[in-house]
Amino acid sequence: MDAFRTAGDVAPAISTATDHAIQVNVHGSVSGGVHVAAREAARSARRRIVTNLPAPPRTFIGRQDELRRIVDGPKQHAAVAIYAIDGMPGVGKTAFAVRVAHELADRYPDGRYLLDLHGHTPGRRPVDPADAIAEMLLALGEDPAGMPATAVGRLDLWRARTSEARTLLVLDDAADRSQVEPLLPSGSGCLTLITSRRRLLLPDMRPLSLAVLDPPAAEELFRTVGGRDPDAAGEREIVARTAALCGYLPLAIGLVAGQVAQHPHWTTGDLGDLAAELAAETDRLSVVDGSEGPTVRAAFDLSYRKLPANRRKFFRQLGSHPGPDLGADAVAALTGVPRTAARRELATLHRDHLLEETTRGRYRLHDLLRGYARTLGAPNAHANNAVAVNRLLDHYQQTATDADRWLSGPTRPAGRVTGGNAHRVTGGGSADRVTGGGSAQCVTAGDNAQGVTAGSGAGHEFADAAAALRWLRGERANLLACLDYCAEHDLARLVALTGRMAGLLILDGPWQQARSIHRRAVDAAVLLGDPVGAAVARANLGRVHNLLGEYRPAREAQRQALETFRLHGDRSAEAAVHGDLGLAAENIGEYAEAAAAQRRALVVHRELGNRMGEAHTVRRLGAVYQAAGDFRQAAGLLAAAADRYRELGDRLGEAHALGALGTLRQSTGNHTDAVALHGQALNILRAQGNRLGEANTLRDLGLLRHIEGDRDGAAELRQQALDIYRWLGHRLGEADALTAFGVAHWRTGDFVEAVHHQLHAAAIFRESGDRLGEAGTLVDLGLVYERIGHPEQAGELYRRALLVFEDIGNRLGYADTLGNLAALRRAEGRHGSAAGLYRQALLIFRDIGSRLGEAKALAGLGRARESAADFGGEARELYRQALDVFREIGSRRGEAETLVALTRVHRNAGDYDDAVDLLERARDLYRHSGNRLGEVETHNGLGWLLLETGRVPEALRLFTEVLGEADRIHNRLERAHALEGAARCRTIRGDASTATAQLEEALTIYRGLGSPEADRTARYLARRSDA
Repeated sequence: MDAFRTAGDVAPAISTATDHAIQVNVHGSVSGGVHVAAREAARSARRRIVTNLPAPPRTFIGRQDELRRIVDGPKQHAAVAIYAIDGMPGVGKTAFAVRVAHELADRYPDGRYLLDLHGHTPGRRPVDPADAIAEMLLALGEDPAGMPATAVGRLDLWRARTSEARTLLVLDDAADRSQVEPLLPSGSGCLTLITSRRRLLLPDMRPLSLAVLDPPAAEELFRTVGGRDPDAAGEREIVARTAALCGYLPLAIGLVAGQVAQHPHWTTGDLGDLAAELAAETDRLSVVDGSEGPTVRAAFDLSYRKLPANRRKFFRQLGSHPGPDLGADAVAALTGVPRTAARRELATLHRDHLLEETTRGRYRLHDLLRGYARTLGAPNAHANNAVAVNRLLDHYQQTATDADRWLSGPTRPAGRVTGGNAHRVTGGGSADRVTGGGSAQCVTAGDNAQGVTAGSGAGHEFADAAAALRWLRGERANLLACLDYCAEHDLARLVALTGRMAGLLILDGPWQQARSIHRRAVDAAVLLGDPVGAAVARANLGRVHNLLGEYRPAREAQRQALETFRLHGDRSAEAAVHGDLGLAAENIGEYAEAAAAQRRALVVHRELGNRMGEAHTVRRLGAVYQAAGDFRQAAGLLAAAADRYRELGDRLGEAHALGALGTLRQSTGNHTDAVALHGQALNILRAQGNRLGEANTLRDLGLLRHIEGDRDGAAELRQQALDIYRWLGHRLGEADALTAFGVAHWRTGDFVEAVHHQLHAAAIFRESGDRLGEAGTLVDLGLVYERIGHPEQAGELYRRALLVFEDIGNRLGYADTLGNLAALRRAEGRHGSAAGLYRQALLIFRDIGSRLGEAKALAGLGRARESAADFGGEARELYRQALDVFREIGSRRGEAETLVALTRVHRNAGDYDDAVDLLERARDLYRHSGNRLGEVETHNGLGWLLLETGRVPEALRLFTEVLGEADRIHNRLERAHALEGAARCRTIRGDASTATAQLEEALTIYRGLGSPEADRTARYLARRSDA
């Protein structure tokens, strides 16, 4: 409100929202589709993955020369190191690359990664390079919000993230050059190992072809794996012959030797019999056209036939798994055996060298063995495999359903339980398939401690949201592979399983990929004539559109979903979509629409008797009114939500509602109530043993004590919170708390303590590898130094933040920080520099497809031109361009804020009539969108504008109206602004006593809120007294 007060202290107090919009990172909220607990779990669980390398091979023989070429190579070359390892199938390319990666791990501290490109995996399409880059960026800690929409944008971000890094990347099983080339890191400190059946020709690439082993190495490998004595009499010739029959191929040798290892008491004669059997099998297959070749096929057949009958069936069924890796639970469902048996069989096949262990308890089939397994079986094998895959899909669908409940909360439309045998759940529980309307209700079958019985779709009981999220993330690649399988074989299942991945796709993205996945589900449901399935997919698609800032498509998808749910009488889903529409409207400042949508959801929940849904919706409605600045309504709703949670016995829900109400009371200056409410929440959280919630509430109470001036009490509470974060090992929670206390010290003028806390937080973020948190703290420190009048230090901190954002490739944060630096330059009077920085930000926002960022940068450019006293053409044109973008994306809040900025331009140019008209339009936008705070602020601003033009009676009338409006929404700050304006009007009219009383009340409010406007008002009162 200070921005318009000129030297005479009489100017319209219009909110300069455009200044704040360019400095504050506002890029949508995940709250529309993911439960609070899941968001907290995701935040604490989303770490930068340092390595995902599988374990090194158990036996490594005969590749020492090739190994030394690579291990010694990076020491000798400064350029980017790229080795393309080619060779025939089964020659050991992946094992070699993984061994090299482990040998060199300590040289690449920024990350060691293996990415399976599935160039030759049976039943899988090769990985698209854009999806591969997105997967790597997520591993590097990239937030889904910052993921570029285009392949080119992702490529630029990937190259930026790796430009200064020391990273080792294994690109396994590449299809061709076009798949690999975009994935190559850009930094000179990186090493890339590519494995492929083809010889790839790439710039600066060093080729390395792996041939079969030479005879001595092949024989040593056989003896080592088979556990044979190298000095055993008479065995040397037999071992040499067997290795030759295996074609000196490591995969074949490992399989045959693995059979020998199971029989440590075999004699030399037994070994000779095995060699003869292998020779006969090779001769038989030499006339058969097998893709593996007779040598490999013979080894496969020999190993396979040695298995017991039940294990042969188990192995065959593994080949039908659509995904890249195998865990005991999923394999139990696939094969129809108990989980303990599945775990035992997997370990045995690994011992027999028919499986590779990727991590503890998880395995993969070599592509050749996967293809081989699919060729085996009786004439009805295809039908039997289809039944097995259906059991597997039942398992994934049910377990994903159980996990997704933790992520989505109770107010999201349920996906339908359809596809395959999903209508049949055995082993306990049931699932109703609703075809003519209504929603499918899936009852969890529960976790069978002894395993998953044959044909069971039983899921898993997750202890909390973090456990559910761990499972979803661990199975993500398998789930996505199942979706691709269903797209070819079972569209109904595709629709259902996509719905069960909705929460994960919202949390982890990439949102562009999520958009494509949900669109595919919509198309499949429409093709099937499944309107309810299409509606669920559209509801999920709408959430993703909203996260991407695509507001119009979001609303369209959700409204179509709503019509279908109404038509089919699915009231529960109808309520959920009303809630989604409300959240979407809230995100763009359409508070009236948001409140109306939440109230419609509330009506349906009440009609259904869904008291928990009612409690959640009342709390959401309170949040809408709080965002709109109607604190009276918000307080009543949050209190009602707390009461409902209490009646339902949901103590954590009650604690969250009480905490929200405490924060609201704090923001209105009612600190006594705020302390009491936070205290009630704290007692509940302690009784529930929720240590993280306890720490967060102690932090909030400490901040409140700090604002009240009780520094000792604040320090004690802060220390209690920090002790719990440290006990939990929650370093990022500790850093967040320090950041919050730093901001609190900054706001109360204790800048030394503010800097101390922010530096401590930055150190923790840095030590934890959270570069994003580090960059954010640097920005906060820059704001502190800017506030205390040290622009040089502030600028240096912003530049350091820019370097971090650039280093981690976060272009969104980079562009936002450019905006901070531009605002600083503008404040210093360096308008040309400010404009240049805003233009850089504008280019980035446009490149990554951030329309909201584009509008903010245009508004910032307009502000820079305005500060340069350009009150005519360019400033107005830039603001109008921003206005157009805000209108296009449906952001009425942004539109209103830009109208406020245009008001300022016209006012400074002396166009008072136009200024009044523009501000009235902004006020009307706020009013129609239900933004009560914006409405009151612009109403106040109109009063100041009229006062400046000498229209004192009209100004006084407006200020009087604002006093009533501010009281209705419990906004003490706007009441103080209106009191100050009214006092100035009364001073002009000669009513000094009333003016003094109003100024003194305004001063009391400013001081109670800790507002810097208190000093200015005190000075004005002193001048009046002296006069």
